[in-house]
Amino acid sequence: MLRFIFVLYFTVLALGARAEVPPNSPIQQEKDEILMLLAYSVAYLGWVDPKDKPKRGYNIAAVLYDNTQEKIVGVQRNAVGLCRDKTQHAEVRLMQQCIHSKCRGKDTDYLGNATIYSTLEPCMMCGGMMIFLGVSRVIYGQSDPDFGKNIERLQQDFRSDCKYKAESVIGIERVCKIDVPANYRSRKIISEPSTLLQRAQLDGAFASYRLIFGSIITEFLMGDEAENIYRVAHQRLLEYKPDYQENSAVLLESQMQLKKLKGNVGDLDRCLIGGQHKH
Repeated sequence: MLRFIFVLYFTVLALGARAEVPPNSPIQQEKDEILMLLAYSVAYLGWVDPKDKPKRGYNIAAVLYDNTQEKIVGVQRNAVGLCRDKTQHAEVRLMQQCIHSKCRGKDTDYLGNATIYSTLEPCMMCGGMMIFLGVSRVIYGQSDPDFGKNIERLQQDFRSDCKYKAESVIGIERVCKIDVPANYRSRKIISEPSTLLQRAQLDGAFASYRLIFGSIITEFLMGDEAENIYRVAHQRLLEYKPDYQENSAVLLESQMQLKKLKGNVGDLDRCLIGGQHKH
């Protein structure tokens, strides 16, 4: 009986500890803000003008946060120009870097209970890789109207043999056969936009940009307006004052990452597959 009470006591304590920071809590939302500001800052500190695009790639960056270890385990930038490889998106490089370097220890085969903070909504390639490796959440700092919502698409069942029947009340209803249900891994990942003001500003600015210049979002992300929004995000991270003591450590870690980037870029300017390109 005494043993049962002892086990029950510590079980309740453990459950209470996990319940302290639910996914949608103000503490978690603030942590998401800090790490999204870090992603913007990683891109800003390596900002590429249009004429320099072939030397590295596009102004897109990503951060990988391990929720189990409660620490940042990687930051990366897009390097399609540097590596002469169209697959070298920031998110792909981030996941490759973690797997190859065993960033979560010797058993780094999957990325369960990890969150990726990307400055741009993941494309189909990055979203598929996240699902395959078991990433639990992805937060993005700008919506991509043309190449976004790929994780949500992979969460849909495959349907065929659709037939249409007219109904007097609801109009036309489509009835389909579900041939293949959505993969169980795709149903586990959460994809959502950042709540930061910068995300809304970027979405609004690009909506105006595409009306005048077209819909190429990577070109917009090399312009002055986008750079200014990223600059403000970077400055905000440098001056950030957390409301919750629980986020002091992740803020300090994020600011230390900025110091590392200014001193030694390391894998950010190296091709993770194949040889290194120097310019």
